[in-house]
Amino acid sequence: MSQRYLLALGSNELAEQRMVEMIEALLAEFGPLWLSPICHTKAIGCAVQDYLNCVVSFESLCLFADVKSSCKQIEADLGRVRSSPWCAADIDILCCWDNVVRTHARQIVQEPYLWSMVDSLLVAMDFSDGDLQDGSHDRCRKMVTLTLSSGHHIGEHALYLLPGDRSQSQLL
Repeated sequence: MSQRYLLALGSNELAEQRMVEMIEALLAEFGPLWLSPICHTKAIGCAVQDYLNCVVSFESLCLFADVKSSCKQIEADLGRVRSSPWCAADIDILCCWDNVVRTHARQIVQEPYLWSMVDSLLVAMDFSDGDLQDGSHDRCRKMVTLTLSSGHHIGEHALYLLPGDRSQSQLL
């Protein structure tokens, strides 16, 4: 039985390059992805560069442990050093559902800086219950546009990405 996964991606070391690499690795590993806008967010607790963050969602037959293992391998492949304040690649599973119900970010994600990204994705996937956050906890400083190796531009809007086929990806 397939499950729907919701993942947060982040980087503050070669952030634009690493964000593209994380997204492309997840596309290659798990197939079609829903992708939120990509945002600059301020680092908390240490004086390092701002992060780039986004949220992705996909369906998979893989078990939770296998998805987590794949994500940690992608982090390692991209140079993640856990003891460093610099983060080349961070991929966290935020939620995993067998049966998705209509919801909003504050019900499923603790980190306020992710709320606007999660809500934009839930709306695009038609999983939103309409109770969207009011922006008062939104730490998204600005959205950015990045380009995948396929030439597809991503980042300012939620969209559905298909592996390797720019013509079929949908801007939402």
